[in-house]
Amino acid sequence: MKLKITTLIIALLVVTMVKAQDWEFGLFLGPAQYQGDLSKSQVTWKYTRPQGGVIARYNFTPNISFKGQLFFGRVAGNDAAWGSKFTGGSTFKPGSGDVVNGGKIENQSNYYYRLKRNLNFTSNIFEVSAAVEYNILKFIPGSQKFKWTPYLTTGIGMFHFNPKTDFNGEKVSLAKEYTEADKIQRINDGKKGYSLWSVCVPVGIGVKYNLGSLWSVSFEICGRKTFTDWIDDIHYNWIGPQNAATPAEYKVNGDLARAQALSDRSGEADNPITGKKFVSINASQKILSKANGESEVNRGDSRDKDTYIFTGFTISKTLRKYGCANF
Repeated sequence: MKLKITTLIIALLVVTMVKAQDWEFGLFLGPAQYQGDLSKSQVTWKYTRPQGGVIARYNFTPNISFKGQLFFGRVAGNDAAWGSKFTGGSTFKPGSGDVVNGGKIENQSNYYYRLKRNLNFTSNIFEVSAAVEYNILKFIPGSQKFKWTPYLTTGIGMFHFNPKTDFNGEKVSLAKEYTEADKIQRINDGKKGYSLWSVCVPVGIGVKYNLGSLWSVSFEICGRKTFTDWIDDIHYNWIGPQNAATPAEYKVNGDLARAQALSDRSGEADNPITGKKFVSINASQKILSKANGESEVNRGDSRDKDTYIFTGFTISKTLRKYGCANF
């Protein structure tokens, strides 16, 4: 009998708890930033793009919430963001390292080689994710007492990307092009280039505020740790000169000239030292690897994965079947 009563009490508590919980539905809107081989710094406003989405939040307790999210945004990066900072002038020697500029020590070599590399991309990001929020203070939508809190959030999700660039008047999907030797090797190994889907781990902070009548607003900054280095289509190496390629490496599309032009766009940029176009990196370097006795000039840094950040405001409405807001 005691077991039946205990079971009944627990069941009633569970039902009551479930009925007392709140569901919130809202819209999220704000800027998107990318960090990777083509980013200038933590936040590059010139290449910030919009993003937005919808959320469904389940307020499990005043301190714990779970939410599902659908986001769509755009990220972009451009070597011009760094190259525009080059002020070395005609007396600058590439590779000379740090120079004094306006009373500051700046690595002009870095700016110079960004200007020379001359790569850029844009990509749409579609993300579906689930996250948990920890409210540092108690928060109850509609409450007069627990009406605001800072919070921490993390979760896991999947996102789709597709880096593109403008080339000869057309928008080119870079994932389909042989812009790096690693892509060629993957295809030769029977793989299909890199996947346009990847896992992400959102990690961020925010603050919530109850407007009354079960309406709430929040502001959140949330970075995404990813497990891909291809959001910008830049990973490590160039495809190399024509005499380094074999027919088998290009048997899929057979267009080596196009692949080289998309891989190495330095010949399109003006050299501020000579006043002429840069000499193509692919043309001036035979094999870009120290292991082959040549100087190493990498296209990208393969050691770090790309990331993106969604920042923005959410306005949400709590749906509560039972309960009073005046508490």
